[in-house]
Amino acid sequence: MPPKQHPNPAPLDRIFLHFFDLHFLDDLITAGTPRARLITECTLATRLALLCAETVFIPAAAFFESDVCRKVVSDFADLFDSGRLVLIGGADSPREFAEGKIPQYDDSSAQAAAYRALLTATIDAPPFRPRQRSATHDVAEAWVDIAKSPNYLDALFGPSFTKEKSIIDRRWQTVPDGLGDRAFTPEYVQPLLLDEAPLMLRRRVAGHINRSYFASYSTELRAGYVTDLVFLGHDIALDDRFGNLPFKALRDHLLRAALLTRVLDATPADLVLLRDDPEVAMSIIEVLGARPVGLPVQPQLDQLEPELDAQVARLRKIPNGARAATRYHRQVAELVSQIFAAQLGPAIIEHPINDGRKRLDVIWPNQATREVFAWLGSRYNARNVVGECKNYSSDPKNPEIDQLLARFSPVRGEFGLLLCRTVKNRERTTNRSRDAFIQGRGLAIVLDDDDVATMATLSRDGGWDATSATGWLFNERIKPLV
Repeated sequence: MPPKQHPNPAPLDRIFLHFFDLHFLDDLITAGTPRARLITECTLATRLALLCAETVFIPAAAFFESDVCRKVVSDFADLFDSGRLVLIGGADSPREFAEGKIPQYDDSSAQAAAYRALLTATIDAPPFRPRQRSATHDVAEAWVDIAKSPNYLDALFGPSFTKEKSIIDRRWQTVPDGLGDRAFTPEYVQPLLLDEAPLMLRRRVAGHINRSYFASYSTELRAGYVTDLVFLGHDIALDDRFGNLPFKALRDHLLRAALLTRVLDATPADLVLLRDDPEVAMSIIEVLGARPVGLPVQPQLDQLEPELDAQVARLRKIPNGARAATRYHRQVAELVSQIFAAQLGPAIIEHPINDGRKRLDVIWPNQATREVFAWLGSRYNARNVVGECKNYSSDPKNPEIDQLLARFSPVRGEFGLLLCRTVKNRERTTNRSRDAFIQGRGLAIVLDDDDVATMATLSRDGGWDATSATGWLFNERIKPLV
């Protein structure tokens, strides 16, 4: 049954459920935390995330490797088709994900068995979204970077383990090469550092790996975490660049307001509607702060500029042509999502339309409440931003612009971006878009790699000023048409 629609967007944009990680859960169970309590807290934390966030991301590795994760997430199967729960992993599909994971684990491991089973069985799961970067690469990079600090071992392990630290210091830099093709996980890393390691030292190593692993997802997705957990709590520092959800504070507030039972008892379809209830909405606002419901969290862009630069560099390295079309499609869609994170919802890739007979390359929900994108929404019916991606070496012509215009509709929206590699004759391209606009067919904006790179450099919180990304888009690409 499709989920019911609600009029108000979520107070948070995206949440990444880091606590489902298999190694993280296994460490807690080994430390004596009852499994039943972990499942109970995972379930409520997931419910609160769905209540407060537009999209909830789950690491695909956790879903396929952890029976705790599958048990909890499967209870929300009614929401799978809505796109509110999304698996995220470094492959194009679950099958390809499994094929890439099997060689990373020992044949006798539970992980390898789980991925082999995935190749032969059908698992009811949330929609799968490919990552644009590798968690293993990010973890390895963080592993090497931390060793550049002269006191990194003291920062990681404290004043103890003097004897062990001298051995670890000699071996630390050899770990990435020593792992080979195996997963960068605590059970494979620890033996490369020490033959026998005290429990506390093993936990500190695992904590450093987990911190880098979680940050890899959070940074790419621009997603916050569920923090302030009780049984799932840990001493890993999780940043709040993208808006975190404090579990215990919200749970206790809902309990005092006699609202927690409604959150626990609501069906998955009704759960996301509860944020439209004035009492529930007020509780969320009081806990999350004065951020109005519906406004996306504005990231600290000074911290994100290096990431945007790296995304642009990756975009430019993608070759033109059909063979690299999928890579270009995903890379440019993610980059646009990050540039306009304060105005647009996360990119929905290959969005089905016409009962699944056709697909949109990409669509971004327009969540802006002010300035350029809000003006586009009210003036030019841009309730969504529709995207078409063309990995061509030549300028887009009328058929490409017509294809984008054909995706418009009064319900879906009548504003879109044609993303391409290069525009040599800007005047001719602008005239083609202007002709369509004058004929009442919608507003189609053509952006090439240079345009995207410019907006990435200017990226900040909106405005009509040409020194901001949205201002540049308006002044340089929209204004000449309208």
